[in-house]
Amino acid sequence: MHKITTFFRTLIKSLTEPTYYNHILHAKLSFSLKYFFLFYLLLATANSLVFHFTAVPRIRSSAQDLIHQLTTRYPQTLEIILDNGRATVTGVDQPFLVPFPQPFKELEQELDLHYLLALDTDSNTAADSTFITLTQSELIVRQPNNTKQSFPLEDFSEPVIIDKNAIQLFTSSAQSYIDLAINYLPWIVFLVLALFQPLGALISLSLYSIFILVSASMMKKPLPYKKSYQLGLHLFTFAETVLFLQTHLFPHLNLSIFFPLAFFGASIIVLLSLKPKA
Repeated sequence: MHKITTFFRTLIKSLTEPTYYNHILHAKLSFSLKYFFLFYLLLATANSLVFHFTAVPRIRSSAQDLIHQLTTRYPQTLEIILDNGRATVTGVDQPFLVPFPQPFKELEQELDLHYLLALDTDSNTAADSTFITLTQSELIVRQPNNTKQSFPLEDFSEPVIIDKNAIQLFTSSAQSYIDLAINYLPWIVFLVLALFQPLGALISLSLYSIFILVSASMMKKPLPYKKSYQLGLHLFTFAETVLFLQTHLFPHLNLSIFFPLAFFGASIIVLLSLKPKA
């Protein structure tokens, strides 16, 4: 309990009291490192909770909508058979073009294409403005740089039959797996952030600390690099807090330089309030 109290007291003072950084100069580096890692653990938890309550419902809704569209819009008569390295399409006129479903509208705009899929076994070339084309002998995927990657159908060792019944069976089975995967997403986000965000911050701080070192020297308050780095550990948590609040309270701002501005600005204020250890 005492350690938790100490952490939150240090956090509040690091965020609100520039003069508190005078005490950091007299503290051991291990104290600041423990605070730093606990902060990023808290930040990972906060971001995971935000992801759980905001992004997960949207992902779940998009997945359900996509499965619903796939099930209801798949033509009753369409049958696709992949066998002996060749594709056979029956039940529809070719080329049969499938537009991007609503959940993939952003991908459609990003790729500047009009159709998600084209079925055209009478051709051996990719359809215009189409992401994926199934020809008689290969599957062609258009890349973001407008190049094409081909996957020969002979790679399918066993015959594959896709029809309305197969789609309904697939979507029914897939829904439970998708729901399970979505439930685990916040935990995955937490683990990734908790493991890699502090590591990345420590590496970045090795450069940011040079700014503190140079600025302190220019203000006639010289600091050794170790103490500059230690001050940076706390200043990083200030900048991360500002970035977290901006991202979730004012997402429309979306400034890529928000973090460095917060860090450099806070550093100047702290250095002006600093009385280096004799």
